[in-house]
Amino acid sequence: MPSLLPILTDIKVLSDKPSELKDDTPAREVEFEGVLTWDATIGSVKDRPKLSNFQIMTKKDLAWVAIALIDDKKIGEDLKKVAYSLTFLPGREEPVNVPPDVRAFLDMYSVDWGAMMLRQS
Repeated sequence: MPSLLPILTDIKVLSDKPSELKDDTPAREVEFEGVLTWDATIGSVKDRPKLSNFQIMTKKDLAWVAIALIDDKKIGEDLKKVAYSLTFLPGREEPVNVPPDVRAFLDMYSVDWGAMMLRQS
């Protein structure tokens, strides 16, 4: 939740429990709502809509995967099924080797995103 504080207020956790994906991979399921205060595409949000959030998070070897569903209405079971459909394919989890210039871009993007989030908090 700390990473959401720059963009959401009035965060209310509705559920937070262990779960598992369709292929029996252990996961964590969190459902919460909050009031949007900042959006990466438009900046400050004046009317501050309340958003429903549903997230599934899992880790396998060195890969950490999180799926987030966000809507201004309650997330329905039909959309939750989409999140739970995530599977890990054998032999496909190896890290992707990217060229040094792409790695440099991704590293700078992460630094810029983190700095932007700090400025908004």
